[in-house]
Amino acid sequence: MQEVLTRPLTHVQMRRQMDANGYVEGIVPVDLDEIVDSDRDTFLGMLSEMLTDSADLDELEYEVVGFDGDMLHILVSGDATALLDDTEEEEEEEEDEEDDFR
Repeated sequence: MQEVLTRPLTHVQMRRQMDANGYVEGIVPVDLDEIVDSDRDTFLGMLSEMLTDSADLDELEYEVVGFDGDMLHILVSGDATALLDDTEEEEEEEEDEEDDFR
C-alpha cells in the first residue's frame, strides 16, 4: 500500500507517476471533523488540494483505504493534465520573460 502523503504532490512528482490518461493518485489524511463540516463541493476541493495543491483536479475519485483514530486515509485520483498544462505554459512564459532581460 502507498504511504499517506504529508504534503501535496509536486508537479515533478505528478509528471512521474501520471498514467497514460493523465491520472495521478495518492493517499491523503483527512480529519473526520473536516468531512462532517463540509458540503460535497468543499470536500472534493479539499481532496484535490491535498493531493495536487490545486482545487482543480478533473474527474476526481476517492475511496477510504484506512484510518488512524479520527483521521481517515483516502485514496484520491484524478486527471491532472490541465494542471500540468497550465504549469508548462507558466514556465514557458517565465522563460520568455527571462530571455527579454538578457
